[in-house]
Amino acid sequence: CIGYEGQEIEIGNQRVIDVVLVEESTTLDETVVVGYAVGNKRTITGAVERITEENMNTGYVSTAVDAIRGKVPGLVISSNGGNIQDNPTLRIRGTTSLSGGNSPLVIMDGVFGDVGMLFSLSPDDIQEITVLKDASETAQYGSRGAAGVIVVTTKKGREGRSQIEYRGQFGVSN
Repeated sequence: CIGYEGQEIEIGNQRVIDVVLVEESTTLDETVVVGYAVGNKRTITGAVERITEENMNTGYVSTAVDAIRGKVPGLVISSNGGNIQDNPTLRIRGTTSLSGGNSPLVIMDGVFGDVGMLFSLSPDDIQEITVLKDASETAQYGSRGAAGVIVVTTKKGREGRSQIEYRGQFGVSN
């Protein structure tokens, strides 16, 4: 088991065997699986970026794209022709296809879609966004992952006491 010390136990005529897992203190890096490769966060930093709820909700955030703007190295978010009403273009791996799309694949809670899904989602509903930037994503998602993959995990209801939050924003644009 990853992250726990190995143990050897001698078994005699015992009917009950108690085994307690002890965490391995030398394991400091989180294991990450990308395509067919397994590594730790330090060895594949160029491939995976994770933005948690605490990291994304700083400042004025009106869309899910604003929540990740400036927080993912290599993610280019550009406006089309300066029209502030148009949705911006997202590029993770640059232009990857002449005839197909160049926008990243978006997976929201296991549902595959396009970048348009990000614009219909409230940033307050997001628990975590993981941006997969490596070419090995084509091993998992085929040609759809060639331009990069954005995996969105939304908040879920929890058992227990009820909790109500309110966050209001107001903005004006010309």
